[in-house]
Amino acid sequence: MFVGVQLPEKNETSEKIIQEKYPTIPDIARERIHRVIEKIKGYSSLDITQTSNLGFKSFHLSPSNFKQWRGDGIDTPEELAEQMNMFIKSEKDGADVDDMLYELLLKYGQELTTPIKTLNVDGARVFAVREQKMLFVLENISEPMIDTLLALKPDEIIALDSVFHDSDELKTNFDLQCRDASVKFTCI
Repeated sequence: MFVGVQLPEKNETSEKIIQEKYPTIPDIARERIHRVIEKIKGYSSLDITQTSNLGFKSFHLSPSNFKQWRGDGIDTPEELAEQMNMFIKSEKDGADVDDMLYELLLKYGQELTTPIKTLNVDGARVFAVREQKMLFVLENISEPMIDTLLALKPDEIIALDSVFHDSDELKTNFDLQCRDASVKFTCI
Protein backbone atom coordinates (compact mmCIF):
# COMPACT_ATOMS: atom_id res chain seq x y z
CA MET A 1 0.00 0.00 0.00
CA PHE A 2 1.12 3.53 -0.67
CA VAL A 3 -0.35 6.99 -0.50
CA GLY A 4 0.32 9.47 -3.26
CA VAL A 5 -0.53 13.13 -2.90
CA GLN A 6 -0.77 15.41 -5.89
CA LEU A 7 -1.92 18.98 -6.24
CA PRO A 8 -4.49 19.38 -9.01
CA GLU A 9 -1.96 20.87 -11.43
CA LYS A 10 -3.14 21.41 -14.96
CA ASN A 11 -1.85 19.11 -17.66
CA GLU A 12 0.18 21.45 -19.83
CA THR A 13 1.00 19.03 -22.62
CA SER A 14 0.96 20.45 -26.10
CA GLU A 15 -1.42 17.72 -27.29
CA LYS A 16 -5.01 19.02 -26.99
CA ILE A 17 -6.60 15.54 -27.13
CA ILE A 18 -4.60 14.36 -24.10
CA GLN A 19 -5.26 17.65 -22.32
CA GLU A 20 -9.02 17.23 -22.80
CA LYS A 21 -9.06 13.59 -21.64
CA TYR A 22 -6.67 14.17 -18.72
CA PRO A 23 -6.98 17.84 -17.69
CA THR A 24 -4.87 17.48 -14.52
CA ILE A 25 -1.79 15.58 -13.38
CA PRO A 26 -3.91 13.50 -10.93
CA ASP A 27 -6.08 12.42 -13.89
CA ILE A 28 -2.95 11.13 -15.63
CA ALA A 29 -1.79 9.36 -12.45
CA ARG A 30 -5.15 7.60 -11.98
CA GLU A 31 -5.10 6.40 -15.59
CA ARG A 32 -1.52 5.12 -15.28
CA ILE A 33 -2.34 3.22 -12.08
CA HIS A 34 -5.45 1.73 -13.71
CA ARG A 35 -3.40 0.57 -16.73
CA VAL A 36 -0.74 -1.03 -14.53
CA ILE A 37 -3.41 -2.94 -12.59
CA GLU A 38 -4.98 -4.21 -15.82
CA LYS A 39 -1.57 -5.27 -17.11
CA ILE A 40 -0.77 -7.16 -13.90
CA LYS A 41 -4.15 -8.90 -14.05
CA GLY A 42 -3.31 -9.97 -17.61
CA TYR A 43 -0.22 -11.93 -16.59
CA SER A 44 -1.22 -15.58 -16.89
CA SER A 45 1.62 -16.69 -14.61
CA LEU A 46 0.02 -15.01 -11.58
CA ASP A 47 -2.46 -16.81 -9.40
CA ILE A 48 -5.89 -15.10 -9.40
CA THR A 49 -5.70 -14.66 -5.61
CA GLN A 50 -2.53 -12.58 -6.06
CA THR A 51 -4.35 -10.12 -8.32
CA SER A 52 -7.78 -10.10 -6.66
CA ASN A 53 -6.82 -7.36 -4.19
CA LEU A 54 -5.47 -4.99 -6.81
CA GLY A 55 -7.11 -1.62 -6.91
CA PHE A 56 -6.86 1.93 -5.72
CA LYS A 57 -8.94 4.70 -4.25
CA SER A 58 -8.67 8.30 -5.26
CA PHE A 59 -9.78 11.15 -3.03
CA HIS A 60 -10.14 14.87 -3.58
CA LEU A 61 -9.63 17.23 -0.68
CA SER A 62 -12.82 19.22 -0.36
CA PRO A 63 -14.90 21.05 2.23
CA SER A 64 -16.92 19.05 4.71
CA ASN A 65 -20.22 17.47 3.64
CA PHE A 66 -21.70 18.56 6.96
CA LYS A 67 -22.85 21.98 8.08
CA GLN A 68 -20.75 23.72 10.71
CA TRP A 69 -22.58 25.26 13.65
CA ARG A 70 -21.73 28.92 14.06
CA GLY A 71 -22.68 30.04 17.54
CA ASP A 72 -20.77 33.28 17.44
CA GLY A 73 -22.77 36.32 16.41
CA ILE A 74 -26.09 34.95 17.64
CA ASP A 75 -27.48 37.68 19.86
CA THR A 76 -31.25 37.31 19.68
CA PRO A 77 -33.73 34.45 19.96
CA GLU A 78 -34.71 35.08 16.34
CA GLU A 79 -31.12 34.62 15.15
CA LEU A 80 -30.89 31.43 17.19
CA ALA A 81 -34.14 30.13 15.68
CA GLU A 82 -32.86 30.95 12.19
CA GLN A 83 -29.59 29.11 12.86
CA MET A 84 -31.47 26.10 14.24
CA ASN A 85 -33.74 25.98 11.17
CA MET A 86 -30.64 25.79 8.99
CA PHE A 87 -29.61 22.65 10.89
CA ILE A 88 -32.75 20.58 10.38
CA LYS A 89 -30.42 18.42 8.27
CA SER A 90 -26.81 18.09 9.39
CA GLU A 91 -25.53 17.31 5.91
CA LYS A 92 -25.21 19.94 3.21
CA ASP A 93 -27.67 19.91 0.33
CA GLY A 94 -26.36 17.73 -2.48
CA ALA A 95 -23.85 15.90 -0.27
CA ASP A 96 -22.85 12.58 -1.83
CA VAL A 97 -23.40 9.47 0.31
CA ASP A 98 -19.97 8.00 -0.50
CA ASP A 99 -18.26 11.28 0.35
CA MET A 100 -20.13 11.46 3.67
CA LEU A 101 -19.18 7.84 4.41
CA TYR A 102 -15.45 8.45 3.97
CA GLU A 103 -15.61 11.69 5.94
CA LEU A 104 -17.36 9.89 8.80
CA LEU A 105 -14.84 7.04 8.63
CA LEU A 106 -12.08 9.55 9.24
CA LYS A 107 -14.03 11.31 12.00
CA TYR A 108 -14.56 7.96 13.73
CA GLY A 109 -10.87 7.05 13.59
CA GLN A 110 -10.96 4.62 10.69
CA GLU A 111 -8.40 4.55 7.90
CA LEU A 112 -9.28 5.35 4.30
CA THR A 113 -8.14 1.83 3.44
CA THR A 114 -10.68 0.28 5.83
CA PRO A 115 -12.64 -2.39 3.96
CA ILE A 116 -16.26 -1.34 3.52
CA LYS A 117 -19.02 -3.84 2.96
CA THR A 118 -22.29 -2.60 1.52
CA LEU A 119 -25.27 -4.45 2.96
CA ASN A 120 -28.81 -4.49 1.63
CA VAL A 121 -30.99 -4.23 4.71
CA ASP A 122 -34.67 -4.38 3.82
CA GLY A 123 -34.06 -2.53 0.56
CA ALA A 124 -31.74 0.15 1.96
CA ARG A 125 -27.95 0.38 1.72
CA VAL A 126 -26.08 0.15 5.01
CA PHE A 127 -22.30 0.39 5.16
CA ALA A 128 -20.40 -1.97 7.45
CA VAL A 129 -16.79 -1.72 8.60
CA ARG A 130 -14.64 -3.63 11.08
CA GLU A 131 -16.35 -6.96 10.35
CA GLN A 132 -19.81 -5.40 10.74
CA LYS A 133 -19.02 -4.04 14.21
CA MET A 134 -19.60 -0.48 12.97
CA LEU A 135 -22.60 0.30 10.76
CA PHE A 136 -23.36 3.53 8.91
CA VAL A 137 -26.98 4.28 7.98
CA LEU A 138 -26.81 7.25 5.62
CA GLU A 139 -29.75 6.95 3.24
CA ASN A 140 -32.89 5.56 4.83
CA ILE A 141 -34.22 3.67 7.81
CA SER A 142 -37.53 2.01 8.50
CA GLU A 143 -39.13 0.11 11.35
CA PRO A 144 -38.48 -3.33 9.77
CA MET A 145 -34.76 -2.51 9.46
CA ILE A 146 -34.25 -2.18 13.21
CA ASP A 147 -34.40 -5.89 14.03
CA THR A 148 -32.25 -6.76 11.01
CA LEU A 149 -29.58 -4.22 11.98
CA LEU A 150 -29.49 -5.35 15.59
CA ALA A 151 -29.33 -9.02 14.51
CA LEU A 152 -25.95 -8.19 12.94
CA LYS A 153 -24.72 -7.57 16.52
CA PRO A 154 -22.76 -4.38 15.83
CA ASP A 155 -20.94 -2.50 18.55
CA GLU A 156 -21.97 0.84 17.09
CA ILE A 157 -24.48 2.30 14.64
CA ILE A 158 -24.03 5.78 13.20
CA ALA A 159 -27.02 7.31 11.40
CA LEU A 160 -27.85 10.64 9.87
CA ASP A 161 -30.77 12.36 11.55
CA SER A 162 -32.35 12.89 8.12
CA VAL A 163 -32.78 9.13 7.56
CA PHE A 164 -35.57 9.19 10.16
CA HIS A 165 -37.60 11.61 8.00
CA ASP A 166 -38.68 13.74 10.98
CA SER A 167 -40.12 10.72 12.79
CA ASP A 168 -39.16 11.24 16.43
CA GLU A 169 -41.06 8.05 17.26
CA LEU A 170 -38.89 5.95 14.91
CA LYS A 171 -35.68 7.57 16.15
CA THR A 172 -36.61 7.11 19.81
CA ASN A 173 -37.64 3.50 19.22
CA PHE A 174 -34.37 2.83 17.39
CA ASP A 175 -32.35 4.46 20.18
CA LEU A 176 -34.13 2.44 22.89
CA GLN A 177 -33.72 -0.85 21.03
CA CYS A 178 -30.02 -0.11 20.52
CA ARG A 179 -29.65 0.53 24.26
CA ASP A 180 -31.43 -2.73 25.08
CA ALA A 181 -29.04 -4.56 22.74
CA SER A 182 -25.98 -2.75 24.19
CA VAL A 183 -25.28 -1.08 20.86
CA LYS A 184 -23.90 2.44 20.88
CA PHE A 185 -26.13 4.63 18.71
CA THR A 186 -24.96 7.98 17.36
CA CYS A 187 -27.30 10.25 15.47
CA ILE A 188 -25.63 12.97 13.40
